[in-house]
Amino acid sequence: MHRIAATAFFVTVSLALGGCDKFAAREHFHRANNYYQEEAYASALPEFQRGLELDPSATQVWRSVGFSALALYRPGIEDPENKQYAEIAVDAFRKYLSAYPEDQKVREYLESILMGSGRQDERSRCSWRMLRSTLGTPRSRAASSRPWPRPGCSSAPCNRRTPGVPGTPSSTTPSA
Repeated sequence: MHRIAATAFFVTVSLALGGCDKFAAREHFHRANNYYQEEAYASALPEFQRGLELDPSATQVWRSVGFSALALYRPGIEDPENKQYAEIAVDAFRKYLSAYPEDQKVREYLESILMGSGRQDERSRCSWRMLRSTLGTPRSRAASSRPWPRPGCSSAPCNRRTPGVPGTPSSTTPSA
């Protein structure tokens, strides 16, 4: 009986110790989210980063790191701290996209910060790589099977009158 109790105690302690880093990481993420909601991005960023050091498997948090650094970055300002924010955002968005490649919004933010930080060549290479990486996905195949908008239309469902074509308003023929 004593042996079973000792074994249960050791199992409980080892599980608790193994989860300590994840628990501590969650505390950092919670604090970081509170700072972020208060728009205290300079306080949120190191909290997110510390949480990721403790729990690297929380890959979704790279998105928050990127957004925090992006909020602190000011395009056109060439001081070292500002350049560091740009680098942190680029690195974080890339890490996030490696785990979640379908997130189009984060791709756009990555391209935006590359452009804003004067890295147009890198942005072009990045765009081309991202395009090639998504060409085989079901989402891209579905998008490519949709009809392209007609010239002069700003979106696919064009409201021009097209007689005899289902799905578009039919034109009325003037009476004589």
